[in-house]
Amino acid sequence: MARYYVFETQAQAQACVERINARARVVYRLQGYQIDTSTGDIIGQRASDNAPMPDAARTQTWDVPRQRLDGRWIVRHCEAVPGATFVLKPTAIPPLTVADFVAQDIDATALVQVEDPSWWPVPPLVIVRV
Repeated sequence: MARYYVFETQAQAQACVERINARARVVYRLQGYQIDTSTGDIIGQRASDNAPMPDAARTQTWDVPRQRLDGRWIVRHCEAVPGATFVLKPTAIPPLTVADFVAQDIDATALVQVEDPSWWPVPPLVIVRV
């Protein structure tokens, strides 16, 4: 299951998202993606030739903080960012990956937990009559 950063407040969770967004935009700009300067959106590229696709869906944010049943707020862990295992600096010990770079601005003491079904409301029972 996926891992998440866990926070006491929505503001803390949103601040984490903003730090991840800022670091991710640096990485993707260096990989040739264009960033819409008016919105901050990451503009997708065609895989065949890396040409920008301005009319395609755009990446606006890494995640949107969600509240668990216990009142805490969660944000997806940055190990799940696209290209997380791509090595940016192979000469570093250990090599610096996209996920490592993006995580550099996150407090090392941030609580990280694996998703648990108890975080979410139980879905309503659906009865199908045949």
